[in-house]
Amino acid sequence: MPHRLFAALLPPRTVLDELAGFLEPRWDADTPWRWTRPESWHITLAFLASVPDSRIDPLVESLAEVWGRRLPLLVGGGVAFPDALRARVLGLGVGPDDEPVARLAGAVRRACNRAGVEADGARFHAHLTVARASKPQPAPRWMDLFDTFESTAWTAEEFALIESHLGEGPRGTPRYEVVETFLLQGARL
Repeated sequence: MPHRLFAALLPPRTVLDELAGFLEPRWDADTPWRWTRPESWHITLAFLASVPDSRIDPLVESLAEVWGRRLPLLVGGGVAFPDALRARVLGLGVGPDDEPVARLAGAVRRACNRAGVEADGARFHAHLTVARASKPQPAPRWMDLFDTFESTAWTAEEFALIESHLGEGPRGTPRYEVVETFLLQGARL
């Protein structure tokens, strides 16, 4: 059976706790949004929808060769996809500059391709998803609210390859399992 995987940066517990404290009062509001939980928060670098067993080892070997510098990061400011008037995804942006994260995502996607694994080709926009809706929703007021949040800065020193087990988490959400972590060894991409 193929594996549903993604490569991601994982914020530290302190950042997750700050964001949870900011969002928790909104979790029980009567809205069309399904809020994601802190244990699932991450910054996706590459999504790999269907990876056969035979490609896991080559994928791990190829990702281990990705050289990227440690990244100073924070999360803050609202983002909505596809846009604020027809949003199906709400999230927070990644800063202070998302260009280094985009370069790392490009290197990770190229490593996936070298391993014979197809990475989702969607245009990359660094973000951390906090809510989803089944139908498009107007989100300008959420964007305004999220613009008031900025996490403590941290340095990402590694990225992870994570397997998503659909429907195995609380309330039918995915359960995530870290397959492998890869150190960012300090070299520029």
